Amino acid sequence: MELVKGDWDNLEGKVMVYGKLNLSDNEDAPGIIKENGILMGTYASADSLDYVNFLKSLGAPEYLIDVINSAESQVKDAVKGMDMGKRIFMARGISGVPIECEEDLLFKDFDVLKIGEYFRLGNFLHATNLGVEYYMVRFEDQLIKKHGVESLINTVNRKPKDDQNKTESKQAITYKDIEPAKIGWYLFNTFVDPLLHMYRCGESEKTDLIAEDAINFSMGSLFMPQLLKILDLMKNGGAKLNEKLINCYVSEIDAILREDYETAARVRSEILAMKG
Repeated sequence: MELVKGDWDNLEGKVMVYGKLNLSDNEDAPGIIKENGILMGTYASADSLDYVNFLKSLGAPEYLIDVINSAESQVKDAVKGMDMGKRIFMARGISGVPIECEEDLLFKDFDVLKIGEYFRLGNFLHATNLGVEYYMVRFEDQLIKKHGVESLINTVNRKPKDDQNKTESKQAITYKDIEPAKIGWYLFNTFVDPLLHMYRCGESEKTDLIAEDAINFSMGSLFMPQLLKILDLMKNGGAKLNEKLINCYVSEIDAILREDYETAARVRSEILAMKG
C-alpha cells in the first residue's frame, strides 16, 4: 500500500483506495479490458455529508440520491444492533468506482491510497477493504490525539459494560436509544449546554465527567468526529468560547441525522466561513 496523496499524520478522513484488476488471463473479458486491465477503487468517508456529496459528484441522479438517503437510514438502524467494540465512529464507502485517470486523483480533496495490481477479483476486493480499514484506524487514532481526548476515550473503554454509569440512568443512554431526529436536541441539552455553562463559569475542572458521558453516548456513531470537534472547541476556547461555531456543529449533526442534507450543506458552509 502507498499513500500517493495525503499525509499519514494529517489525514482528511476521506479516501479513495484504488488499484488495478488485471484480467489478462480471463477469457471472458472484453478485448481492451483484457489487454489493459481495470482501474477502480472504493471511496470511504467518516463524514455523511461528504459521502453524499461524493455520490453527487459522480453524476448520481436525484432518484438515486433519494435511495442513498433511505439506505443511510437502514445503515443507522443496522448500527444500532452492532457491537462496535472499541471503534469510535462509523465510516461509509462505495465500491466499484471507476478510475479513468490516476493523475486526476492527485487534484481531488481526498486522500489517495494505492493498493497495487491483482489478478483475482476476490483478492482485489479483500485488499481494498483492508486498505479502507487500515486508513480509518489511522484516522481514528489521529482524531483522538488531535482533540486531546486520549484519557477520556481510555476511561470510557475501560468501564465494564455491565456497570458502566450505573449511578444515573440517563448516563447509561447511548445514541442507539434515541430516535435519530431527536439526537441533536438530546446531545445539546444533555451534554453541550451543561458544558458551555461550566466553561462560562470557570468550572472547567468539572467538565471531564460530562465529556466522558458525551463520548460514551456517541461511541460508534456516525457523528463522533463532529462531537470531538465540539469538545475540543470548548476545552481550548477558554474565556472566548465560540458558541456560534459550537452550535453550528450541533445543527450539522442534527440535520444529517434528520437526512436534511440541504440544511447540513448550508450549515457546513457557515462553519467553513467561521473557521476562515
